Amino acid sequence: MDRKFGFLRKKLELRKYQDREKKFILVMIDALGYDTLMDLKGSKYLPFLSKLMTRYNVTSYNVGIPTTTPYVQAGLFYNYNKIIPGFRFRDKKKKWDMSTADPEVAYYLESLLKEKNKGILEGGSSLGNMFTGGAERNLFTFPGMHANSRITNVRDVLQVLVFNPFSIPRVLYYMVKDFFVEFYENIDDQLKKKKGDFVNWFFFYPFFPFFRFAINGFVREVLTEAAILEMKRKSPKICVNFHGFDWISHYRGANKKSSFLALKEIDKKLEWLYKSAKKEGYDFYVFSDHGIVPGVPFDKLYNQSLLEFVTRVKEKKREVRDKNWDYISYKLSYLHENFSLPLRVVNTFLKGIFKVKKKSKKVEQISVGKASCIAHIYFNDKEHRLDLSEIENLHPGVVDKLVNHDGIGLVIGMEKGEMKVLSKEKDVLRKYGDAKWLENSLKSFVKMKYFGDLFILGAIKDGKIVTFEDFHMATHDGFGLNQEKGFFLSEEKYNFSDSEDSRVLYSVFNKTYK
Repeated sequence: MDRKFGFLRKKLELRKYQDREKKFILVMIDALGYDTLMDLKGSKYLPFLSKLMTRYNVTSYNVGIPTTTPYVQAGLFYNYNKIIPGFRFRDKKKKWDMSTADPEVAYYLESLLKEKNKGILEGGSSLGNMFTGGAERNLFTFPGMHANSRITNVRDVLQVLVFNPFSIPRVLYYMVKDFFVEFYENIDDQLKKKKGDFVNWFFFYPFFPFFRFAINGFVREVLTEAAILEMKRKSPKICVNFHGFDWISHYRGANKKSSFLALKEIDKKLEWLYKSAKKEGYDFYVFSDHGIVPGVPFDKLYNQSLLEFVTRVKEKKREVRDKNWDYISYKLSYLHENFSLPLRVVNTFLKGIFKVKKKSKKVEQISVGKASCIAHIYFNDKEHRLDLSEIENLHPGVVDKLVNHDGIGLVIGMEKGEMKVLSKEKDVLRKYGDAKWLENSLKSFVKMKYFGDLFILGAIKDGKIVTFEDFHMATHDGFGLNQEKGFFLSEEKYNFSDSEDSRVLYSVFNKTYK
């Protein structure tokens, strides 16, 4: 093992660091909330982590709002997260629709974060994260994929495999396995679904099987190999992020065997990393960035997207879509954007039959930054953030229709500098969790630079939260059902259960590993 990684380090021309007395590896399991962790403790899905929990300390912590990876990692890495109101949002002045998964956006946001504080990974290694954390070496980080970034990324990923041929069969095995497991599980879900249940079709989302084998086969294996290599060369600060549980849960649903099986594979990698960490003298930490809870898509419930609903209300059209030809036309138009080129050729013919209209330019007057169960709505008539009274003057009835929609739990807007929480239910925050903590967190949340003119949170229906991503059968990004509850595992004893957000973790690493 040592000889293999020594050979790999030389081939990649990576220098060996001077060994430090204090160094750490921090492993993130995306979306494994505290409640799910406790439910699975001692189970066959987390055998190693369960064993580790008997010797290490585990504390829950409030990850903050929004419960999304870029917001949490900004707080962890830089002790600052007030420029990230969600996974997607808009800069109204620049007319820029921003997604944190866009390398250009991630690169820009991290440049702003670096102006606030030094990252806790400075001089170290960032693997699979939304941000680099100031790391010297990066793999699969979004800023590192940006064209103007000087951070090596894709080349290094390929070299990890090329110069380590023993890992190639393992990577291929997991990729093929996950592809066919996805196909089988999809058929199984279709056969077992009950009346009123929604299931994603394999053919409606043809990208997912390929995305799944990439995340669970290729990326997970490369990240594990890379993390061990970084420990072998004594990189003083390492953070590695495993994404698979989050993505499979979104697609398949919360608390499903499919996502738990992904956890089981992550647990094996965790044991491998832990043994290497102890051998190389690293402090070992594990954490999650949020939980993930049952969801049901707005699109599937109401046969239209949130953007289309708002646009129809604004233009005083019929609010509810017909279920037959009108819906088929809508769905064909949506699928066309996600189909690969050969399928687009067939779908173009179908769109002609069903007379699908091109998107109206009027829709551009409204932007929706959707992220699972939350959405920021921007009215682009004005560049500044609109008060509720201004929205009512410009678009009468829109706010009222949103507040009273069956799929929307609450709407938040501003009026003369004060936050207004609007809902058809009294004391609605109590339905979503600790009302006092939520109110304090939301007061900070609404002050973020890119916060929408309106903020929307999906309603809780039969133990599920309505989501605005049309394939999300499990959700986070907002709050409710404890999705805002992550965990932190360490050898030292901490109690972060009353924390405000992920900045509480920044203090652990900033003080100890300078």
